[in-house]
Amino acid sequence: SSKPPGPYPLAFFARAIEGFRRGLGLDRLALVGHSMGGAVAAAYALAYPSRVECLALVGGVVPGFDYRVSWVYRLLAAPGLGELIGGVMWPGLLRAALSRCFAEPRREEVDFLVRTGYPIRVSPEGRAAFLSTLRSVRADFITEGDRYRRALASLSPPVLLIHGRQDRVVPPVHPQTVAGHLPRAQLRWLQRCGHFPQIEWRDAVNEWLADFVASTWTRSRRGS
Repeated sequence: SSKPPGPYPLAFFARAIEGFRRGLGLDRLALVGHSMGGAVAAAYALAYPSRVECLALVGGVVPGFDYRVSWVYRLLAAPGLGELIGGVMWPGLLRAALSRCFAEPRREEVDFLVRTGYPIRVSPEGRAAFLSTLRSVRADFITEGDRYRRALASLSPPVLLIHGRQDRVVPPVHPQTVAGHLPRAQLRWLQRCGHFPQIEWRDAVNEWLADFVASTWTRSRRGS
């Protein structure tokens, strides 16, 4: 997709999802967000609550719950420094970073992420959009955290959180705190799993998501 210059806060992505929903003529959505996608899903649910059937956060992170961005991302978020680091990124560095995201990294899975992610990150417009997203979303976490925490306490759609016990990117204490704060949340753990449950335990994750969406949809149609 195009990557126009400018800020990319969570509200930008929420509006993009809403435009997608309208374009397809859908009434309500079941949203699944991985990593920062969890924050995007939460932002959409708060901005367009009547359009959300249910939410699933897979290794997700949400503003307002004491999540601290890793030192690598803090460096990338620094003006000038992020451009410098991004300008010297090579496949080996990205491969090493992605390997740490897995509890038991497999070469074919890491290589796939490098092949699909590296060209985007090294193109000038892709690198600019990545850094802009990182900086904008980090600012949201700092300035909007309290608002998100208060608003999510009254979130009505059911929420499923799926998280790896060995996640180094979003520590397991984060989904525990989030689940305890939401009125209709359930948390499911995966052992020997890092930050990519949908890859490391794809069959289990797909089954849980399918059951969650189907049961939510059934209860909604029954009016319960």
